Amino acid sequence: MKAELTRREREIIELIALDHLVAKQIADLLLISLETVNGHIKNIKSKLNLHTQSELVSYYYGQRFNFKNLSPIWRKATIVSFIVAIVIISIILADSKLADLLKDGACNIQSLKDHLK
Repeated sequence: MKAELTRREREIIELIALDHLVAKQIADLLLISLETVNGHIKNIKSKLNLHTQSELVSYYYGQRFNFKNLSPIWRKATIVSFIVAIVIISIILADSKLADLLKDGACNIQSLKDHLK
């Protein structure tokens, strides 16, 4: 079983994964020493049995966006949204005039209405 991360460790892993900050930038932002940040990073990697920064980022995204961790209602909503997006993309790709409107940036509500008539 993996050890729990402290609030500060979770904060640091988010700054690395979401904001793409390096240790020096994190130290400056949090007003702590670079050695303290490096110590937190070392502890995070040790607790999670990770060895590289890439593994740390992958772990963060794997935990945060793990589909299995979603409640059933959110899983269903995610699947439905994904299917709708695929259908919309398929329609756009199948309709060259609509694709051209979108590509040219000339697409607005009125041009869509005119096209769909």
